[in-house]
Amino acid sequence: MAAEAAFAVGAVGTVVGKGFGKAQIIRIENLTSRKIRFSSNFKSIDVDAGRHCDVDWAYAVFGLFGTVPDVTIRWSTSQGQYEQLVVEGSLIKVHSDGTHTIYGPGSWDAS
Repeated sequence: MAAEAAFAVGAVGTVVGKGFGKAQIIRIENLTSRKIRFSSNFKSIDVDAGRHCDVDWAYAVFGLFGTVPDVTIRWSTSQGQYEQLVVEGSLIKVHSDGTHTIYGPGSWDAS
């Protein structure tokens, strides 16, 4: 019962990325009962059921001109295939039913 309650509260996670300096990550949270592969044009990660992963995939095309780093991330669930442009600091939360919600920077807490 306690394990089920812990599972429902949130996901356990991993950090993947550059590994140096302070980076604005994108958190990918998988609350389904199956592994999901998330991919961009250059990178991919499998996120196990009930887990999350913090990735540093976003980049600014015109970095010197103050654009916000972003990346298009693709994945599939029982509800269909998705492709979403997200900015650094965002959270992609895939719910247990396969639907998803995206929270922008500052509207979620990584703790």
